[in-house]
Amino acid sequence: MGSWTSTAQRNLANRKEDFEDGDLDRNADYLYAARDTTEALTYLQMGAGHHPTVKDEIDRLAGEAAEVLSRMSTWETMEDDETIPEDAKADLKEVIDEALELSMDYRSSDFQLESIRH
Repeated sequence: MGSWTSTAQRNLANRKEDFEDGDLDRNADYLYAARDTTEALTYLQMGAGHHPTVKDEIDRLAGEAAEVLSRMSTWETMEDDETIPEDAKADLKEVIDEALELSMDYRSSDFQLESIRH
């Protein structure tokens, strides 16, 4: 998947680090992390087009990321400054972890596309 994958991995690794370091304090921080995750998954989608099974998995994760972003960007969180629900934060972290793991597996020298197909 080349440079698209590298860009996506950097973005995902940065967001994972933000979670681990506790750098996401404000609602806006989580919204930006969700946006960055969605963008990273878009890069992975472009790079995986020639591997339908891998792309299907990336498409699933992209759908989950979009759904999480939608849950985070409600009227209450955007206008009333209510805290983003903890389950949405946890779901975003899970999407980031899964996407990063999938992209790393895809780039590894011993990657076996057939193992994902079965």
